[in-house]
Amino acid sequence: MTVLYILGALLVIFIIFVIVGMINDFSESRYNYEFFTWGNLFFTTVAYLSIYFGRKWYLADLIAKNGDTLNGVVLIAIGGLMLLGLLITHMKNTNIIFGFVVGFIQFALYIPASVMSVLMFIMAAAWLSETKPVVNLN
Repeated sequence: MTVLYILGALLVIFIIFVIVGMINDFSESRYNYEFFTWGNLFFTTVAYLSIYFGRKWYLADLIAKNGDTLNGVVLIAIGGLMLLGLLITHMKNTNIIFGFVVGFIQFALYIPASVMSVLMFIMAAAWLSETKPVVNLN
């Protein structure tokens, strides 16, 4: 049964990649604009991180006595404005309906992609830092 789950997950990932390619091909041929780019992934990841850490900051200050919740609210607002700006850019470069619908599809697909890219960045930074194991000779 586990093999079926793995094959099903791989099939879903493959179908998502095919759909993303078809959307990019269509928008490139019709509007000369690509939705799914590395730049958009980076921008969306920064926006999602801002919203995530803003929420954590807001909730931590909400629980603490004399906490300043405005810092978290500002981070959440910055992340939300970044996403709104990207959505408006999509709608300006295509038409309103296509840019809006595909923009929200992109936002939904970029949630797991953002998590994976942050994890890959952390793993690459750890690998490039050439950390060595600590040996205690006592």
